[in-house]
Amino acid sequence: MTTIPLVSNRILSSPWGSSKPAPQGRSHHRQEAERIGKGWMFVPIILAVIITYMVTTHLQTKKLEHFIQTRAASVKNLTETTKLAEELKNKLAQTETTFNELSKKEAGSATIINNLVASKKELSAQIETMERQWQSEKQKLVAKIALLERSNGQMALRPNTGNIPQPASATGSVEQVFLNQAQHFAAAAGQSTGCIDGDCNQGHGIWRFDNGDMYVGSWNNGVKEGQGLYRYAHGAHYFGSWSSDMKHGHGTYQFANGARYDGGWFQGQRHGLGVEIQPNGNHVQGQWHEGKQIS
Repeated sequence: MTTIPLVSNRILSSPWGSSKPAPQGRSHHRQEAERIGKGWMFVPIILAVIITYMVTTHLQTKKLEHFIQTRAASVKNLTETTKLAEELKNKLAQTETTFNELSKKEAGSATIINNLVASKKELSAQIETMERQWQSEKQKLVAKIALLERSNGQMALRPNTGNIPQPASATGSVEQVFLNQAQHFAAAAGQSTGCIDGDCNQGHGIWRFDNGDMYVGSWNNGVKEGQGLYRYAHGAHYFGSWSSDMKHGHGTYQFANGARYDGGWFQGQRHGLGVEIQPNGNHVQGQWHEGKQIS
């Protein structure tokens, strides 16, 4: 059996600041054990504090990481937003440039439109003037046609008659009037075709054909009938009588080279007595049959 040594009666310092005589024997060990036990009572508290601190620190670290990530995302979004803003700024500058160009073009277009309107007004005034001139000449023409039709009975040539036709004095002037009207309306009509003036069914009218030919004269049931002038696009023209849409009766055909035939016609062909005059003044008089000279 172990002998516990005796402890001297010295004063033992208490951890709580009090002092008392040191216990003797086993009571001393019991007191030491109690003191140590009381010290271990604080270990769970200290551990709890440490754990709480660590958990709090961990949570704060997580929050800090989340904050840093959020700020990084915000910085990234801000960078992208700045980039988009630069792109929009560039597009806005391009749009402004395009707008300025369109404004210049619009100003040019407005000038062109104003010029066109002015030209249209001027053209309308010219057309009105030409229309008044045409109405005046048309009245004169009607009177001359009446005179020509009265004299036409004397100069009309039927097949196989033996008289050389002598046109009335009004014939040349009337033919020129018809030519003037044809030239006038050919210029005024532009590319228009069909009946461009008057009555082309039953009366006096002007018709322009698709190939450029033009007829100025009398109509009956939509066909050439009576007195009229047919101007060919290649330069020749015929002035005289028509029947059932064909040259028939007496008429003058002037070729593009200046030669003329003056005489009888039958169903669109030279027929009967006639004379052909060359540009140099030479002339041939004879009988014609179905478009051919026979004597």
